[in-house]
Amino acid sequence: MKFKPVGIVFFGMLLLSACATQPEDDRRPQDMIEASELNANLGLAYMQQGRLDVGLDKLDKALEQNPKNGTAHHYLAELYRRTDKPEKAREHYQRALELLPKDMSLKNNYGVFLCSRGEFDEAFQYFFKVLDDPVYPDKAGVNENIGICAVRKKNRHMAREFLAEALKGKPNSPQSLLALAEIEYHYQAYKESYRLFKRYLQHGNHTPKSLWLGFLLEKHFGNTEVADSYAIILKGKFPSSEEAKRMRKLEDQNRL
Repeated sequence: MKFKPVGIVFFGMLLLSACATQPEDDRRPQDMIEASELNANLGLAYMQQGRLDVGLDKLDKALEQNPKNGTAHHYLAELYRRTDKPEKAREHYQRALELLPKDMSLKNNYGVFLCSRGEFDEAFQYFFKVLDDPVYPDKAGVNENIGICAVRKKNRHMAREFLAEALKGKPNSPQSLLALAEIEYHYQAYKESYRLFKRYLQHGNHTPKSLWLGFLLEKHFGNTEVADSYAIILKGKFPSSEEAKRMRKLEDQNRL
């Protein structure tokens, strides 16, 4: 189950002329701070475009110009998280938190990182700090992150509570819809699971998890042809997934 950090705003490409007029050694401290902010924003813009190597160069430059640029540390942590370099990501998250102790988006994203590393209890601490902030705008996104993290921890009761809360604020979130549909199926609330699954189909794309759940639900309600179509798509489109392996095992058992 994947889940996304929230709270980072991607910027469009920014003009370079502001920092190209004089040698760095001759600049005043304020000039270096402004140049660092510009390069941090450029680094984020390149990350948005998928040009991570260029983004890394810009963010490294930003920190050369101002090592106390907490925003650059935050963006660099996100880049290292994406490129599966967790120790470097952790280092920059923690430095960013030292420099920006009141930045709730940073706390939320660090919570996502911690959960991805299996550090669930610490992740929840950061998420709840964000929820407690009275002006943080995307509470639904934080509730979703808590719910997905609870799924990873295998705490279905907690996940059920927070995913339902997330859907109050973002009723069409594919991630929350599918995760909650899976939980309701586990609790044998088949009608509710089916309702959530149908809503998911309106807003999300099929994944191995959605195809497997669709197969189980359609089988439960006696819609054999639809269930079989999900099985075919699952094995054809995602043959190496755990769900496809489960499907083939089930088919082998049924042939015995």
